[in-house]
Amino acid sequence: LRYLTPAPMGSDEESDSSPSEEELYLADREKRVHLAAAMLLCFLPFVLVSAMQIQPAWPQVRRSSLDGHPSMLSKHRGAGAGFAGGCPPSPLLDGRSLRSLIAETAGRTDWSPALVIGEASMRSTQEAVMAIRSRGAQYSLQTFEAPLNYEVGQSAVWDWLHCTYSNDHAGEEVFHSYVFVRGHFVGHGFAAAEAIRSGTLDGPLGVQDMPCNERFPEASAVVKKYMEDEQHRVLLFGWLACPCATIAKDRFASVELCYSGETWEDPSSLLMSYLQCSLDKPNDHSFVYFRESPGNASSWAFVGNGFQLDAKYMPQQTLERYASTAGASRTCPHASSHDNIYGEPLEACREDGLVSQAGFWSRDGSCTEQAGGAHQLCVSRLPADFLAASRDLAAVGGAADERRCVGLGAFALYAEGRLGNITLRCSAIPATALSWATFRHWEDWGGLQVDPVKGLERLTMACFDQEPLPERRCTIGR
Repeated sequence: LRYLTPAPMGSDEESDSSPSEEELYLADREKRVHLAAAMLLCFLPFVLVSAMQIQPAWPQVRRSSLDGHPSMLSKHRGAGAGFAGGCPPSPLLDGRSLRSLIAETAGRTDWSPALVIGEASMRSTQEAVMAIRSRGAQYSLQTFEAPLNYEVGQSAVWDWLHCTYSNDHAGEEVFHSYVFVRGHFVGHGFAAAEAIRSGTLDGPLGVQDMPCNERFPEASAVVKKYMEDEQHRVLLFGWLACPCATIAKDRFASVELCYSGETWEDPSSLLMSYLQCSLDKPNDHSFVYFRESPGNASSWAFVGNGFQLDAKYMPQQTLERYASTAGASRTCPHASSHDNIYGEPLEACREDGLVSQAGFWSRDGSCTEQAGGAHQLCVSRLPADFLAASRDLAAVGGAADERRCVGLGAFALYAEGRLGNITLRCSAIPATALSWATFRHWEDWGGLQVDPVKGLERLTMACFDQEPLPERRCTIGR
């Protein structure tokens, strides 16, 4: 720079010789460096502000892996997107400031430190609630109405939540739920549910060192009542959506073992949560107990989950020893999913080599679904109007004469007012389809009350006609 800056008049610089070519080159390079540095310093604030506004290219995530239905999700636009000058003011929800509702959970001293804000019908909201319930913690639920897909201006509550807590998405998809624990945003419903179920939030939720019977007092009382009843020798508690419950029931049916207990379809059952907690078996969904001695009303042995009662893992002599020690009776016949309605071994409904999306198959190709729609009727032909009349998704796809499993309630609903030809394959219908435990599925289909009489009549007459042997006809439903 000293060679590029004019020297003051009369100074010694005037008498200096002219700079060499090399010195001019170095001086020019220094000038360029300094000019570049000056420009960077001038424009650095603008660069930083612009960088903060750039949104990353979120990868597309398969919707089915998140929520099972496209309508459960909406597009992520990024924090503050669509809001000039920052996020909008905190709106009211049920007459209360949304910001105040969240802040209140921070200093709450009662047993309700969690707050879920979400659209009630969305799975992400439901997952968060089920996770909190599974830990035995208390919570508050505040719901708001929102469109299926997020758009600025459609919901003031969602606008504020999405702008203020922008980590509410997976990939480009925005969820409809926001979970807070003691004033801190935990995440959207699915992310929060995963963290809560892991137990890492037990401390903030107030259940860190709380005994299981205090977390789940009602469920604890139910189990205690069963165990204190001297008539009960064997107990089975199980979630019907898990094959483990069916395995245990079938094993007991194989020896006509008398047992008591409860089964449920609700995946957030507090009874299941209590048993998982008290036994420290968070991954079990069925629980089998045998009394340790006939005369001891308070001593029970937990022998495992339903999978562990499978004959592959529990030999017959072991099962008989448990039953003998408990003083259990073996005079209780039960319907088994291994047998058909004739009392013979159940046939598979799915044809060999058939790979089809139609029907609700069990892994072995049989119709033995115990929960949900109880798809236990094997059909080999459906009429064209069955889907419209019953709304049973088992009718979707495949050819009309392709075998599939249809729901008990759907069959009964169709039979109420239509005479279309439904061809049943009775040798592939499990005995459980006509058991008392399953009867409620004949009376209810997706919340609709159904008269089961005509459905049962059609099934009985069809299966009576399919069986040529009189002695087997008389075993239907026995």
